[in-house]
Amino acid sequence: MTIPLDLLEQAQDELHRYWVAHNSDVEIGDHREGLSGPAWDGVDISEVSVAVRDDEDPRIPAGDRRFHVFLPTQEPAACSLLVNGAFVTDLSRRHVQVGIGEADYNAHLIRCAADAFGDLLLPHLLEVRCPRHVLRSLERMPEASGDAASLLHQELTRVLADAPLLPT
Repeated sequence: MTIPLDLLEQAQDELHRYWVAHNSDVEIGDHREGLSGPAWDGVDISEVSVAVRDDEDPRIPAGDRRFHVFLPTQEPAACSLLVNGAFVTDLSRRHVQVGIGEADYNAHLIRCAADAFGDLLLPHLLEVRCPRHVLRSLERMPEASGDAASLLHQELTRVLADAPLLPT
């Protein structure tokens, strides 16, 4: 299933520019495992974004590769992508818990982030940069082996399975 994406924009912090794919229309549907409390009552739509640094070397320092819930968590991301979404975290807001079932909410958002990368960022990066830029963005950091990082890697592998990265 391809999730409709509504935005590709360029964002900039003090030092770097990023290409950001944002999906503000993530239907939660049956992916409600992990959601609890009155704050989630009646919430049917969520959002997620994924960003790649727009630089000759897109790699992000290992300590900055984190999942974000509007602010950075301590949950490492396996590659040089910034993933931001309305993830459910532990009480300390440090970790993004990921369940193994299809109904898990955080896993659903991670799948949507991978789809955002594949549907919008990948074609754009291949047009304005080169396959090497994409591959450097996706270099896996072996020490980032948490459940969220592993699932993101697995889902990016799924998204890239049929992607033409090298001209033939």
